[in-house]
Amino acid sequence: ALATGNTALVPAEKAALLNTLPESVKPHIVSDASTNYAAVLFEGDSDALKTQNGILAERDGPIVPVYGVTRDDLASGISDYPLDLLVEEQSISINTAAAGGNASLMTIG
Repeated sequence: ALATGNTALVPAEKAALLNTLPESVKPHIVSDASTNYAAVLFEGDSDALKTQNGILAERDGPIVPVYGVTRDDLASGISDYPLDLLVEEQSISINTAAAGGNASLMTIG
Protein backbone atom coordinates (compact mmCIF):
# COMPACT_ATOMS: atom_id res chain seq x y z
CA ALA A 1 0.00 0.00 0.00
CA LEU A 2 2.79 2.41 0.87
CA ALA A 3 4.53 1.74 -2.45
CA THR A 4 1.50 3.17 -4.26
CA GLY A 5 1.12 6.24 -2.03
CA ASN A 6 -1.76 4.87 0.01
CA THR A 7 -2.30 4.86 3.77
CA ALA A 8 -2.28 1.40 5.33
CA LEU A 9 -4.90 0.38 7.87
CA VAL A 10 -3.93 -2.37 10.31
CA PRO A 11 -6.34 -4.30 12.54
CA ALA A 12 -6.77 -2.90 16.05
CA GLU A 13 -5.25 -6.03 17.60
CA LYS A 14 -2.01 -5.27 15.73
CA ALA A 15 -1.95 -1.55 16.64
CA ALA A 16 0.82 -2.07 19.22
CA LEU A 17 3.16 -2.98 16.35
CA LEU A 18 2.86 0.58 15.04
CA ASN A 19 5.16 1.74 17.85
CA THR A 20 7.96 -0.44 16.47
CA LEU A 21 7.92 1.23 13.05
CA PRO A 22 10.34 3.94 11.92
CA GLU A 23 9.06 7.48 12.54
CA SER A 24 9.00 8.20 8.80
CA VAL A 25 6.54 5.34 8.22
CA LYS A 26 4.16 5.87 11.17
CA PRO A 27 2.10 8.69 9.59
CA HIS A 28 1.22 6.39 6.69
CA ILE A 29 -0.22 3.56 8.80
CA VAL A 30 -3.33 3.85 10.97
CA SER A 31 -5.35 1.45 13.12
CA ASP A 32 -8.64 3.36 13.20
CA ALA A 33 -11.30 0.89 12.03
CA SER A 34 -13.70 3.72 11.20
CA THR A 35 -11.37 4.87 8.42
CA ASN A 36 -12.76 4.42 4.92
CA TYR A 37 -10.74 2.12 2.73
CA ALA A 38 -10.89 1.03 -0.88
CA ALA A 39 -9.17 -2.38 -0.77
CA VAL A 40 -7.96 -5.02 1.67
CA LEU A 41 -4.56 -6.71 1.50
CA PHE A 42 -4.74 -9.94 3.50
CA GLU A 43 -1.87 -12.19 4.55
CA GLY A 44 -2.90 -15.62 5.80
CA ASP A 45 -4.39 -18.99 4.94
CA SER A 46 -7.67 -19.61 3.14
CA ASP A 47 -9.68 -20.30 6.31
CA ALA A 48 -8.63 -17.00 7.87
CA LEU A 49 -9.36 -15.25 4.57
CA LYS A 50 -12.90 -16.67 4.54
CA THR A 51 -13.41 -15.40 8.08
CA GLN A 52 -12.10 -11.95 7.13
CA ASN A 53 -14.36 -11.84 4.07
CA GLY A 54 -17.35 -12.60 6.29
CA ILE A 55 -16.45 -9.71 8.59
CA LEU A 56 -16.04 -7.37 5.62
CA ALA A 57 -19.36 -8.46 4.13
CA GLU A 58 -21.18 -7.41 7.29
CA ARG A 59 -19.81 -3.88 7.37
CA ASP A 60 -21.71 -0.89 6.07
CA GLY A 61 -20.39 0.96 3.07
CA PRO A 62 -19.12 0.05 -0.36
CA ILE A 63 -17.95 -3.42 -1.31
CA VAL A 64 -14.15 -3.49 -1.41
CA PRO A 65 -11.87 -5.97 -3.17
CA VAL A 66 -9.84 -8.33 -0.99
CA TYR A 67 -6.43 -9.51 -2.19
CA GLY A 68 -5.19 -12.53 -0.25
CA VAL A 69 -1.69 -13.97 -0.29
CA THR A 70 -0.27 -16.63 1.99
CA ARG A 71 2.69 -15.84 4.23
CA ASP A 72 4.77 -18.56 2.56
CA ASP A 73 4.04 -17.24 -0.93
CA LEU A 74 5.00 -13.72 0.12
CA ALA A 75 8.22 -14.90 1.78
CA SER A 76 9.26 -17.02 -1.20
CA GLY A 77 8.31 -14.40 -3.77
CA ILE A 78 5.83 -16.71 -5.51
CA SER A 79 3.00 -14.21 -5.03
CA ASP A 80 2.64 -10.56 -4.18
CA TYR A 81 -0.15 -8.03 -3.94
CA PRO A 82 -1.31 -6.46 -7.24
CA LEU A 83 0.07 -2.94 -6.77
CA ASP A 84 -1.38 -1.79 -10.08
CA LEU A 85 -4.85 -2.32 -8.62
CA LEU A 86 -4.06 -0.06 -5.65
CA VAL A 87 -3.92 3.13 -7.68
CA GLU A 88 -6.83 5.21 -8.85
CA GLU A 89 -6.81 6.61 -12.35
CA GLN A 90 -7.86 10.19 -12.82
CA SER A 91 -8.23 11.86 -16.18
CA ILE A 92 -8.77 15.47 -17.11
CA SER A 93 -10.59 16.54 -20.24
CA ILE A 94 -10.31 20.08 -21.56
CA ASN A 95 -12.99 21.35 -23.92
CA THR A 96 -11.06 23.70 -26.18
CA ALA A 97 -14.24 24.55 -28.07
CA ALA A 98 -15.24 26.60 -25.03
CA ALA A 99 -12.36 28.94 -25.89
CA GLY A 100 -13.20 29.10 -29.58
CA GLY A 101 -10.80 26.26 -30.37
CA ASN A 102 -7.79 28.19 -29.05
CA ALA A 103 -6.46 26.25 -26.04
CA SER A 104 -4.00 29.05 -25.18
CA LEU A 105 -6.97 31.21 -24.17
CA MET A 106 -7.69 28.71 -21.38
CA THR A 107 -4.31 29.05 -19.67
CA ILE A 108 -3.20 31.75 -17.29
CA GLY A 109 0.40 32.88 -17.05
